[in-house]
Amino acid sequence: MIQFAPVLPPSLYSMLDTGTYHLVQAHHVTNAERSVAMWLDRDSQDPNHVVILDNGMIELGSPDIDALRIAADMIKPDIVICPDMLRDKVATMDLFTQYVETCESLAPAVMVVPQGSSVWQWCQCASLMIDILYRQTHTHFVVGVPKVLDTFFEGGRYEAISWLLKSYPQIKYGYRIHLLGMWYGIGDVKAICRDFSDAIIGVDSTLPFAHALANTTTGEDAPKCGLDDNDFVNPSTEISVLWQATLNIAVVRNYLEQNAVSAH
Repeated sequence: MIQFAPVLPPSLYSMLDTGTYHLVQAHHVTNAERSVAMWLDRDSQDPNHVVILDNGMIELGSPDIDALRIAADMIKPDIVICPDMLRDKVATMDLFTQYVETCESLAPAVMVVPQGSSVWQWCQCASLMIDILYRQTHTHFVVGVPKVLDTFFEGGRYEAISWLLKSYPQIKYGYRIHLLGMWYGIGDVKAICRDFSDAIIGVDSTLPFAHALANTTTGEDAPKCGLDDNDFVNPSTEISVLWQATLNIAVVRNYLEQNAVSAH
């Protein structure tokens, strides 16, 4: 089953049904109230829950490894994401080489995120990373497939995953792929869920909360939305927003489930 991680301000986690799959930014955890960190730490102890800790590289512009270590100590994540540089294969490989062992030391599994200026470059980067991980007998890893692939051409992320599973078929049966975000909307992942559900552990997105702030229900026809830093620092706690966010999270979960089921 493909799980969904709604990306939310940490202070709202205890107010919403966030499910059993979570992705949080390290700097959001370290800046949050202690009660939020305790809530995430409690969740991480539940064997049915998965907590993914992101390094914040894309949002901050540079990796804050100290914040990553502090956040990992606070919430005990199941997976830590290794830093990457958007659309830059060379810089991403440098970051991978520099930080993958640190990230592996902070959680049972590491998520590596290949990058490139094209789908083909992304595939080259993925191949380099995976070959290194297998050669060094690092078996507990997840490949993060970013939403930016869909900006290269329509279905770019689909083609990247198709290549990945043909080149490394062992990944297919280990739930070793996570979809990082949705560029245009939930329709981005429809074909991926239909054709590759056995390989995908989950997907994350800010869409449910972003759409809630816009008083919009998440769906294939909903407008593209996003969150800025202020939405995380000073999130709205209005009842109408929380209700709409709850509805949107349920809509996305049902959408993923329905499209995954249609494959069987």
